[in-house]
Parts: sequence; C-alpha cells; structure tokens
Amino acid sequence: MSKWDGTTWGAPVNMGSNFNTPGNESWPFINRDGQFFFSSDGLPGLGGLDVFMAWPTADGASFEAPENLGYPANSQHDDFGYICDFENKTGYLSSNRRRGGLDDDLFRFSHDITIKLNGLVVEEGTETPINLAQITLDPLPQGQTNKATKEDGKFKYYLRAKNDYKVTVTRDGYDVVTTDVSTQDVRPGKSIDKKIILSKYKFDLEATVTTHSTNEPVPGATFVIKNRTTGEITNLVTDEAGNINFRFAPESDYSIYAEKGNIKTNVVEISTKGKKASEKFKVTLTFDQDLMLAVIYYDFDKADVRKDDFNTVELNQLISIMKAEPDMKVVAKSFADSRGEDDYNDKLASKRSKAAVAYLIKKGIKKDRIIAQSFGETNLTNKCDDGVECSEEDHQKNRRTEFIRAEDAPAPAEAK
Repeated sequence: MSKWDGTTWGAPVNMGSNFNTPGNESWPFINRDGQFFFSSDGLPGLGGLDVFMAWPTADGASFEAPENLGYPANSQHDDFGYICDFENKTGYLSSNRRRGGLDDDLFRFSHDITIKLNGLVVEEGTETPINLAQITLDPLPQGQTNKATKEDGKFKYYLRAKNDYKVTVTRDGYDVVTTDVSTQDVRPGKSIDKKIILSKYKFDLEATVTTHSTNEPVPGATFVIKNRTTGEITNLVTDEAGNINFRFAPESDYSIYAEKGNIKTNVVEISTKGKKASEKFKVTLTFDQDLMLAVIYYDFDKADVRKDDFNTVELNQLISIMKAEPDMKVVAKSFADSRGEDDYNDKLASKRSKAAVAYLIKKGIKKDRIIAQSFGETNLTNKCDDGVECSEEDHQKNRRTEFIRAEDAPAPAEAK
C-alpha cells in the first residue's frame, strides 16, 4: 500500500498477513466508498483466485480484515479484475469459469455490496416533504458527504453492513431529530427505507391563576394574552383547576395577565424570539389584592338577582366552594352605577346585598356565613362617574355584587 502526500506517492508498505499469503494477491481496486477489492488464491475461498473486499478503518488510514464476496461474484475457478460503477451496483470482472477454466472472459454483473438508505423527511401532521433539511450521518462512510434533502424531502446514503448509524436532521423552524439506523441484520444489496418526521417549534404555555391569600386556583378568571409583536389579543377562561393552555407563535413577544371582575394579577412577559428549539413555559399568576370568589350583575334600577347564564354559573360556583369549605365565611359587597341620587343608590345597593344573601340562604348556605355590605355608587370599576357619558355596557359593570372571603375583606369605612 502506498499513500499520496499531495505531491508524490510514498514508498509501498506491505499490507500484512490479513491480506498477503504465500499465494497470489493481485488486481487491487478502491471504489468511491473507500472499499478495497482484490483477488487472492491464498485466502480461504471457493477455488482459484477469488475476489475479496475490505472496509476502510474509521480513520481511513488502513483497512479491516478482508471478506470473500462469495457466489456469484466468485466461482471454483479464477475470478479477478473486479471494478464497479459509482453507486456500486454494476461492475465487471474477469473469470475463467466457463469451459472448465480454459480461458479468461469478461463478465458484467449487478452486485451491490453496500446497503442503500432511502430517507424521507416530512413535516409532522401534514406529511409535507421538507426541502433543504440538513442530514448528518455518523459515522460517515468514506467517500460520502453529508447531504441536504431535495424538494421531495428525500436523501440517500450507501451504508456498510453490520454497522450502527445515527442520522441527525436539522432545519430552521423545526426541532432537531436524531434517529438510529442499523445494518446489523440487513444483507448487502438490500435497502432500508427511513421516514423522519420533523416537528415545528412548539412554545406551549401552561398557566395557573391563584388567590392572593391562600394560593388556591381560581376558576372562571379571564386570561389575557397579548402578542406585542402583532398586536393580537387572546382571551381564555381558566378551568375549574384555574388552568389555561396556549401555544405562542415563534419570534414574538407576549404580555400575559389574568383578571376577574375588577381584580388583576401581575403581568408576566414572555418572548419566543431567537429560540431554536421547542420550549414549555409554566407560569403561575397571583391576584395581588382581595380576590372575588364570584361576581353577579343587576339590571338598571333593579335589586333582584338576575337569573341569566353568567350569574347562574358564578353563584353555582360560589355555592360549591362554600359547601366544600363549611367553615368559610364570605362578604357580599354590592354596588350601584352612578346614575341617580347618592342616597337612592345607597339604598339600592343595600337591597342588592340582601337579595344576594337571601339567594344563598335559599340554596342551603347558613345566614351566619354571609356578611352583607353595600357601597352605593362608590368603587366604580371604570370612568363612568357622575356626568360622564358611558354606554349601557359600561354602566352594567358597576351594578354588581362581589363575593370575597371574609378574611380577605375587612369592612371599609364607607360600607353601609
């Protein structure tokens, strides 16, 4: 064996007893994968000169022990002069196997001694082929290079038998995938089909909203998610465990908070800009002041509990909590909008508190567990004060009864 140093060939070096015998070794040939072919009549074979093949070592500096190519490449006579094409599928050799070994003939053959890996890269869910995905094969067979997929998402390699490989696929916007490919039990000349599924980056939010004083989950809170990059706002309502789930867009900045009635949590900012792998965000938001267990609303100039869907859900939720916590007391804080005289609104708010208390008593809650308070037209939730023109929807937000835990609600001086 002689090595090329870039300028000249070095002195030949004997390849040792793995290759050379007291017999004849001749007709060397190296294919595109670095596989070394030669003929020998001294190594164990079928008879006469047989063709052998040796894989290059991992560092490419030498070769592993040679293997006999077996029948039909070899016969009981002389077989030599093996050469093959670029893909190791078609080649030629000389043999005197015809007419009892009387003369040498040329033979053309199809004999693939490698294993072809047919790869396909597609997108999760859509099965759309992915173009320009970068493919890295480890170890990389000598003479081959790492590849990129075509528009059809396909790639191919020629692998050595009885080896284990790792295929790594990367593409901007998708999570990296590394998968195993083994040729341990695959015969040379066969193919392996491998579909690799890439998933787009996923930025998932798992958020919980809790109370200020007890850190209990808050169902029915509105979770506000603002994409500051696009301006899009998404509102989600927490489930009975106080949770919401949301998927952020890539390359975006977000502000998130929760609210219920006129109470809000802290604001949390999250960014997906520059992230090159999926990530899960777990966030707990806490109300930073007295938390309403429920809130109900009233018609204009009315004190009876309105039995619409919203009020029914809120009150049923409150009753369930109070029955689950028999020692808990609540405060029913009632308000009016700014329309009408102050004294009239004080009385109207008082009537609303009494109506709310009566509703809970009727549903099985003991009277001594409910504290009624009224605040007239104070503590407005918006700008709709005296003399300010507002829509009916905005006035509606002020005609309310808020229910909070008694320990969270020391009675203010203005309570009526």
